[in-house]
Amino acid sequence: METIPAYRELQRDLCEFDDVSIVFRAASKCFEFRSKSISEWQNYLPWELLLLTRWAYVFCESSYPHSKVATEYDLNRLINKVKVLSEQQGPNLIKSSNALAKFMRTLAFQQFWHQETDLAGHLGRQVHLFSRLTDRNGRTVESVFQNKTGLTCLDFLTLALTAWMRFLPNHSLQFIDYSWFQPIDSLCSKEKVEAFFNLLSASRLEIKTYLRSLKEQPLEYQLLEASPLRRYPFLRIDNKHFVYSPFLIQDLASYFVYDFLKIGNLESGVLGSFGDVFEKYIQLGLDHSNAVFIPEGGLRQLLGRQHRVVDYVVPGEEGTLFIEAKGIEMRFLARLDPSDEVMRDSLEDSIIKGVVQGMIVANRVIKNPPERLRNLRQPFFLLLVTYKELYLGSGSEAWSEFLEEAVLPHLRNSSITEPPIKPDHIFFISVKDYDRLIQAVGHDINRAFAILKAIIILSKEPVSRKLVFGMYLDELDKAGNQRPQYIQEGVDSVFTKVQAALEQYESNSKK
Repeated sequence: METIPAYRELQRDLCEFDDVSIVFRAASKCFEFRSKSISEWQNYLPWELLLLTRWAYVFCESSYPHSKVATEYDLNRLINKVKVLSEQQGPNLIKSSNALAKFMRTLAFQQFWHQETDLAGHLGRQVHLFSRLTDRNGRTVESVFQNKTGLTCLDFLTLALTAWMRFLPNHSLQFIDYSWFQPIDSLCSKEKVEAFFNLLSASRLEIKTYLRSLKEQPLEYQLLEASPLRRYPFLRIDNKHFVYSPFLIQDLASYFVYDFLKIGNLESGVLGSFGDVFEKYIQLGLDHSNAVFIPEGGLRQLLGRQHRVVDYVVPGEEGTLFIEAKGIEMRFLARLDPSDEVMRDSLEDSIIKGVVQGMIVANRVIKNPPERLRNLRQPFFLLLVTYKELYLGSGSEAWSEFLEEAVLPHLRNSSITEPPIKPDHIFFISVKDYDRLIQAVGHDINRAFAILKAIIILSKEPVSRKLVFGMYLDELDKAGNQRPQYIQEGVDSVFTKVQAALEQYESNSKK
């Protein structure tokens, strides 16, 4: 990494500057994106600005005898050097299978989190996943989060929403302090606000130390990964907190609780508990759509305790839907180096396992079904629902890329000669888009089959093929306008309370 001339040159340039002057200028550019559509993003790009911010902290030295304050010209020159590095050291996937799909996936992990829009949906979903639903032992995931942070998940989401409101496009400031939260004091005390900032903020010295501990990552990983500033999106300066990018605030409100539980040094078994909760969440959607379904426990009774099963079998008028819930995200290495071998290793215990489970259940339904499963109609569809988007594309693309080689040996071991579910009938769908699918079908799960068949047709042609399931819903104009009731209940438990607190505060202020 150190031998790359352009990288050494950029390091030398950064050493001349005061790091905070670069940080402030980069953040100012990030805030300009709030009032621009994605098609207007030019010259400066938010992921490049956050990368430059990271490197400013890593390489700028305050002890340098003539540290300069960065100007607009300096920022432009430094960003151009970041762009050169990105072009020189981008992903080299030409010799891999499905090279274009891998390339697009890598860029999606780097960039798409800057394009999230449905904050309300994310908040409503998390209320159920982290505060309301329990695992098989009657525990919520929230108890672990609260022990580590001093905040309930509802506290955190309330504070995250309130912080997000500070940085709406009509607000020009990039600082936030405790006074901003005063109107919601009835919901979250000052002590909770302090716990919120203690969790999410770092001083200049602390963030430099944190980022320098990551410095030895290969350069190509640094160029492509989502910013590590997502862990500490606030720079603590005295009693105020500076925000590097409004996208970081949207991200923390959407995913921080999950990320903290996943990568933090927490008690063992937390993610196992989340798996139980995630399955229950999927059932909320099935209940909303009035689906008649057979859950995992019922399948085990029908097929035998040792038989591999999926989480839900959903009979329909135009086919049968198999659903497997995997509360996962793509592993770090597979996001940045999606070679066939890495993909198989990373997804063996999740996606590959889920496909095998679906195939084995489908084969049993065809070959030797128990009485209750004899009337299940073909075609079969397999839905693998994950917590975060994996950007695997269509089932056919993933099959040719890595699934076929990984799945077929398992099928042969079970004496299955042909896949009983067609590859293009396999769908990878984030929980966000699962909720959008439920929104589209309303209270009739049978509508899902027409949508899935239409998506299969679109996915066959390169010109209409999409990277993620939700893009097909947009193409088909099938997303619907009214959130499922369970999502809206979660949204109301956060938004409505904040709105009521703000209105009460305003009313009291006028007295």
